[in-house]
Amino acid sequence: MEAASTPPPETPRSPPWLACRSRLQLAQVRWVRGDRSSVRQLLREIDDVLPGRAKSPADVPRSPAELRLLPYLPTHLRLADIAQRLHLCRNTVASEVSAIYRKLGVSSRGQAVDRATVIGLLGP
Repeated sequence: MEAASTPPPETPRSPPWLACRSRLQLAQVRWVRGDRSSVRQLLREIDDVLPGRAKSPADVPRSPAELRLLPYLPTHLRLADIAQRLHLCRNTVASEVSAIYRKLGVSSRGQAVDRATVIGLLGP
């Protein structure tokens, strides 16, 4: 087993967003490598870390595209800037953002950031 195959250990005092973020980053790496079963396992671990969240697991952003885009939402970057950094077209980013809003049940970027922070997908 590689050293990068397991997420960093969390202490009992680690905030849930930190545990989730490390697993999301590792899931992105595993997705690129084609290891879909590890990605599913990491997403299940996120469910275990956040047992009391308000949203059901089916309602939170889960696609690799959405997970890759989510950390850019709290930034000052416009959708076109995000698209450029991710080597995507602006319309693709706009579609992914719309899907995130729908799954989080919000209608604005600020609300999406707030909701994602509350359920542990983003840090404070």
